[in-house]
Amino acid sequence: MSGAKELDEEAVRLAVYAHIRHRETDCDSLLMQGVSRYEARAEVSDTVVQVADAWAQNESLHQN
Repeated sequence: MSGAKELDEEAVRLAVYAHIRHRETDCDSLLMQGVSRYEARAEVSDTVVQVADAWAQNESLHQN
């Protein structure tokens, strides 16, 4: 059962990263300018991780 849990956590992480990439960065703008998907994702990857980390930190503060 732990394999299913790990898969679910990975699916959630990927979905959250996709949301952040498209709502919290200029990834879509880069794509519209003709930047490749790979390059656009690389360009915004640090921001995606920073936002996800900030959200996780905020969530842990609310749980304490």
